[in-house]
Amino acid sequence: MKFETLINLAGSVIFGLLGITALIGAIFFGAWWHFVTFGMCALMAYVLYTDDEYGTESVSAFFKRIKSK
Repeated sequence: MKFETLINLAGSVIFGLLGITALIGAIFFGAWWHFVTFGMCALMAYVLYTDDEYGTESVSAFFKRIKSK
């Protein structure tokens, strides 16, 4: 795994966990404004997961390549 792909994977995991935490806060604690935080974190996690610009391999393509072996 290239360094750029690893950074995208780490960022995707971090934003995913932050989004899940915001969703829990929105549902269980009535903090409705965290639905916006959840949406933005989910979008950023998706973008980092599928990012293949500037010649970097996306995380999803990496997992597909590893799975096909």
